[in-house]
Amino acid sequence: MFELQGVSKIYKAAVDKVGLQDLSLSIKPGEFLAVMGPSGCGKSTLLNILGLLDNPTSGGYRFQGQDVAKYSEKQLTTLRRDTIGFVFQNFHLIEDLNVRENIETALIYRSLSAAERRARVDEVLERLGLPDIARDLPQQLSGGQQQRVAIARALVSRPQLVLADEPTGNLDTKTGGMVMDLLIDLVKQGITVVMATHALAHANRADRTIELLDGRITGEFAKPQ
Repeated sequence: MFELQGVSKIYKAAVDKVGLQDLSLSIKPGEFLAVMGPSGCGKSTLLNILGLLDNPTSGGYRFQGQDVAKYSEKQLTTLRRDTIGFVFQNFHLIEDLNVRENIETALIYRSLSAAERRARVDEVLERLGLPDIARDLPQQLSGGQQQRVAIARALVSRPQLVLADEPTGNLDTKTGGMVMDLLIDLVKQGITVVMATHALAHANRADRTIELLDGRITGEFAKPQ
């Protein structure tokens, strides 16, 4: 269970900006949760806190029963590295590394031998249908291929939680649907997926959708039957 309890996030500036306001949310293991709302509503802030990239100003976060507020930065880094995968709208691939090398970057700081890293990369390449482009550079790939590589990089560390921030935002309808199929496959394998999206059609494929406005949950609905 991933559980936020009365979480607020305030960004200090000349005029303070509210990211989240007294937000409480429970996410079950193996659930596919979609997060919707207009730009600036708090979607990315929510994903950053769930992904241990940012700390709440107030409130608590229990990560699979662990109160991470008490964790040191080193402990948070280890937990994030070992249990969370990130997928971004703009892919964030390293331009001068090929597909295989981009995927392997997620394993650099793990205590794995070169052979173990190679085996894990081979596994996700096969799983996502990427072996034929393993030596290609990002600029040689279509948008859909780049997003599949980004998902492969998120999966190679065998995460328990995948956070996807607008993963279909830069893709055409058909390719976006294929990426959604991949995310749903992850959920079927027991991985928890939280996806921020503007696309109602994609949100409707999640188990549950919450709507955010001004850092608050304003609505919630289950997948249409």
